[in-house]
Amino acid sequence: MTFQLLHELPAAIWVLLGTAAVYFLTQFILLLRRPPLPPKTPVLVERGAGNWPVLGSLRFFTDRQRFMLGNIASSVSGSFSFYFGKHHIVGLGGPDGKKTFFESKHLGFNEG
Repeated sequence: MTFQLLHELPAAIWVLLGTAAVYFLTQFILLLRRPPLPPKTPVLVERGAGNWPVLGSLRFFTDRQRFMLGNIASSVSGSFSFYFGKHHIVGLGGPDGKKTFFESKHLGFNEG
């Protein structure tokens, strides 16, 4: 059994590999370029606290209790925000966060 050299591969495979590479590269660039947050959004979790540029805060899923309690304690209002991939997530804590969660018409238990 002999292995084909890269220059002997059919053109269709090169087109497929090139298309896949361009697709993944554009998705990676889109994740790096996040839109600016609204002015009243709680402070983002710092990178040193597990907030990765593309993946977001993986510590939310690996060590949720310490992640939430530590960020609530370090923020002034008790609220903070972080990314998971391209999704922006806001953590509400403290009395103001509870009031916002229970009294807001735009937040629902099923979505939260």
